[in-house]
Amino acid sequence: MPDRKVVDLVAGFEYDAGCWIGRVVLERLQRSASSANQRILFQLEFSGFSRLGSNPLKTLKDNVPRYQYLREDINPPSRFQQYD
Repeated sequence: MPDRKVVDLVAGFEYDAGCWIGRVVLERLQRSASSANQRILFQLEFSGFSRLGSNPLKTLKDNVPRYQYLREDINPPSRFQQYD
């Protein structure tokens, strides 16, 4: 990288306040040597009601390995579970 520029970037922040969740995601995708697409996604989710703003969840799921929704029920595999 002779120009020392960021090529592709996904960075985000989520905050769970109990009754609402706020998300901010910055995405930058390099299209060619001279052009790049940049966008900032904001979302405010009211628990049990709806979400306002753009949808950063798809961007996070597509670009962050093992990303999971903050309130997703997680059932870790049991160490006693048998695999075939």
